[in-house]
Amino acid sequence: RLRAEAIASAQRVRELEEQLKRPPQQTRVGVIAAAPATVATQKPPPTDPFVDAVAAHTRGDFPTALKLFKTLAAKGDANAQVMLGNMYGNGQGAKQSHTEAIKWYRLAATKGNGFGQYRLGQMYDQGEGVKKDSAEAAKWYRLAAAQGNVVAQHRLGVMLSEGLGVAKDLNEAIKWFRNAAGQGNVDAQLTVGGMYLQGLGVAQSFSDAAKWYRMAAEQGNVTAQYVLGGLYRLGRGVNQDDTEALRWFQKAAAQGHAKSMEILADLRDRERAKRDAEARASAQEIGRA
Repeated sequence: RLRAEAIASAQRVRELEEQLKRPPQQTRVGVIAAAPATVATQKPPPTDPFVDAVAAHTRGDFPTALKLFKTLAAKGDANAQVMLGNMYGNGQGAKQSHTEAIKWYRLAATKGNGFGQYRLGQMYDQGEGVKKDSAEAAKWYRLAAAQGNVVAQHRLGVMLSEGLGVAKDLNEAIKWFRNAAGQGNVDAQLTVGGMYLQGLGVAQSFSDAAKWYRMAAEQGNVTAQYVLGGLYRLGRGVNQDDTEALRWFQKAAAQGHAKSMEILADLRDRERAKRDAEARASAQEIGRA
């Protein structure tokens, strides 16, 4: 055994000696050290002008961002056109101009860019840079919504539910609200929960209402937290659970929700009265004994 270990040890020493005898350029470090001129003359990888523009915008260098986005937008880059519209709309790097913003949004929208379509719809919806036109707004929202733009889906749902620029249609409205809610839009989740709670456009379902209110509540929506607390308190769509009700009322109250604070105060008063009644009953029992 000792002889075998000695032979193996000698073999490792010989391997190490062979490595030390190799010329430097055969090692990774040696190659780098031996060819600094080659490395120095290599061209840096090309940069993405759009990424550079976004980086400039992010760090607040609006003049540079505007210049870069303009160059790209003039070449037909729809995403750059949207960003350029945003900058003109917000007065970043240039004087605020809703008219100029619409020009770039329209170019992007007509190319099929979903965010450009949403932004153009928003301008018609709010009457910024153009005459307010709910029908035109709904048209562009619908195009953007069909591409999965979550904000457009929610806004289109609102317009359909209220008959703004389109015929009122609760069935179609709930479709778009559900699409937006499924993508995590908290306003849509709250709306879908309310529609199931009241049976608007859908069959009334407290369990479905609780499902969507929970999603919104878990994202911190104070109204959803309050309603979910009420559903647990009454046992509507969920198993009656005072502890769970209290938890959601407390979350809503922590955000300053007045009604939740009132309910918590009432629950505390009732709990105090219950304890007092139990104490009196115990005292009477002791007295009779």
